[in-house]
Amino acid sequence: FLSTRIKEDLIGLKEEKQMYKFLKKLDSETHNSKNLYLTKNYLNVLSEFNVLTENFFNNVLVNDEDKSLKNNRLNLLFQIKNKLNTICNFEAIKN
Repeated sequence: FLSTRIKEDLIGLKEEKQMYKFLKKLDSETHNSKNLYLTKNYLNVLSEFNVLTENFFNNVLVNDEDKSLKNNRLNLLFQIKNKLNTICNFEAIKN
């Protein structure tokens, strides 16, 4: 079982830092605007997420041999997923 706490001292790669900054931005955006999904800012958030995610997975080995790094990276992705699910439920999209 993974803790969902992100250890900032284990965030070293540029792409990890960018994703962590994005999570903090999401926290701020969703806290300040309960209706983020109703604003044009919502599309900006999704667009930014697309670019950051591509960069992250192209440059970061999530399944690192170092268990601390691996767990921290999984926690980062888990928290972003949970935060995005509060503004957009992708699981509701069916084929």
